[in-house]
Amino acid sequence: LDDDDIWSDKEKLDKQILYLDNNPDCILIGTQYSIANNNRVIKDKSESPLNDKDLRRVMLAYNPFCHSSVVFRKNDNKYNENLNYTEDWDLWLRLGRLGKLAVLDDVMVQYFYGEGMSSRNKKKDQIKFHFRIFRKYIMHYPNRLSAIISLVKYIILG
Repeated sequence: LDDDDIWSDKEKLDKQILYLDNNPDCILIGTQYSIANNNRVIKDKSESPLNDKDLRRVMLAYNPFCHSSVVFRKNDNKYNENLNYTEDWDLWLRLGRLGKLAVLDDVMVQYFYGEGMSSRNKKKDQIKFHFRIFRKYIMHYPNRLSAIISLVKYIILG
């Protein structure tokens, strides 16, 4: 759980573990999340794809999982400590090569995204790491052209 995010559903972990128990081919389960500003006012809600096929279609273009929403099966994979950014996304992509991915449609996390956050201030570095992620996994996920277009839009528009 990121230190500034909140689990907004007391049964989040139970629901995700139940999902994993009922879906042994699933390796990682996230949830939808709300997005709050500096004052903790909810400004938006995620619309992440829910099933494995749809998640795989977007995985190269962007990270559809809120870090604080994710639960995954124990395995030998760990965060890549050599990455300053995108270490969670890199792990999700590696896990996706081992099993299915899913997102529960309930909002269970409040994600804090305020002015001054590092994710807003280090765009150049983020683009560099995003490109590294893209190159590393391009052959393992579909919709490569869409991912290239998304990366170019991000570079140009931010």
